[in-house]
Amino acid sequence: MTSPAPAVASVAAAGLARRLTWLMLVRTLVISAVLGLSLWLGSGQGTPMAAPAERFLLGVVVATYAATIGFALLLRRGVAPARLVWPQLAGDLAITTALTYVTGGAQSAYTSFFALSVVGAGAITDRRGAWTVGAVAIALTAAVGVAA
Repeated sequence: MTSPAPAVASVAAAGLARRLTWLMLVRTLVISAVLGLSLWLGSGQGTPMAAPAERFLLGVVVATYAATIGFALLLRRGVAPARLVWPQLAGDLAITTALTYVTGGAQSAYTSFFALSVVGAGAITDRRGAWTVGAVAIALTAAVGVAA
């Protein structure tokens, strides 16, 4: 007789994979809004994406799309969802830090994305994971505020 433990683990992995898929979808929608706003605001100045900061912002958007596609392919190829959780959360924090730094530091409108990272962590990890991401987000917000 087989144990029900593998079936329970399989259900848990499927649930985590579904939550990671939603996180990737939300990330794609948010970064698409960032791209759209950047192009719209840049077009009002006559030369879209001309300044170095605007080009860097475009690079962050492209890197976000590439990372999300890479994570989606890994998930589809059968990589255990648990192995993809922390790299995605760390990537979200790195992207948010870069966006915030380039667009004005602590006064940037993108500082609210740190809260989105914490919400994402709460959706796919346990309480300790959400607290960890929250603490790192606070530290990165302070670092960006001091650096900018």
